Amino acid sequence: MVRFETQQDTIPRPMAQDAPIEHQLVDLAIDTQHGGETLPTLETSPPFVLAYHPARMTVFDTPSGRRVAPVLKLLRLQNGLNGVSVEVRTDREGRKSVQYRWRTMAARMAERGWTIIDSRHGPDGRSYLQRVPVRGGYAHLDVWQTALAGQRYTRTDVEGYLDWLNTLIADGIVPKPSIDALRVLAERRRADHVRLASTNSDRASRRVLAESMLRDAEAIEAYIAELEGADHVSVAGEAVEPPADETPKTPTKKPATSRKRSSTSSKE
Repeated sequence: MVRFETQQDTIPRPMAQDAPIEHQLVDLAIDTQHGGETLPTLETSPPFVLAYHPARMTVFDTPSGRRVAPVLKLLRLQNGLNGVSVEVRTDREGRKSVQYRWRTMAARMAERGWTIIDSRHGPDGRSYLQRVPVRGGYAHLDVWQTALAGQRYTRTDVEGYLDWLNTLIADGIVPKPSIDALRVLAERRRADHVRLASTNSDRASRRVLAESMLRDAEAIEAYIAELEGADHVSVAGEAVEPPADETPKTPTKKPATSRKRSSTSSKE
């Protein structure tokens, strides 16, 4: 069994069978150096905030069943991107601090119906943003992700993440989902089910996908039923009563009626 590569291909045999070669142990006297902490191989990434839109919903297939939840948008706080400015300041003691200005981005997103979720609204009142050390700096992740040593991927607590999203909606941190958008999504899922189920194909993958579309539609319709009793925000616009006509009314005069007097003329 070859354990290590050596410079010579063959080992010379002893000169005589009755004269074995003496083997001596060699001590190099080198202190064992333990390696440092094995960092994740993720790339460095800037901080970010999460944004919510009441019409951006989807279905998550979890071990506990299908769950309807919002699809959040991740907005990275990178200098010069989407109106974000980053300023690095150094105090008298040489300590550096970073300030992020993103009001312009927030205003633009609000015009399009997005609500930026403050990082302080994370689970249990903590931030939903975390950073982990990687080679060259830090990688910023949400708190439901777990970085793995020596790996380029993360492990995600999907159930915990969905529970947090439902809490945001229940506590009024973000607007309630649009029922109109949910109905459209359910109709699309049912249409996909019909299209896939009616296709003449023996492939098991197509049948599985068709069944998945049907289960998605049923989950969305059940979620709509839960929201039916609550007020929801219409994406197209808020229904309002037309303003009453406040023009002062002038009294109308009744038209004068002319009476014809009948006169009799006598001939003399």
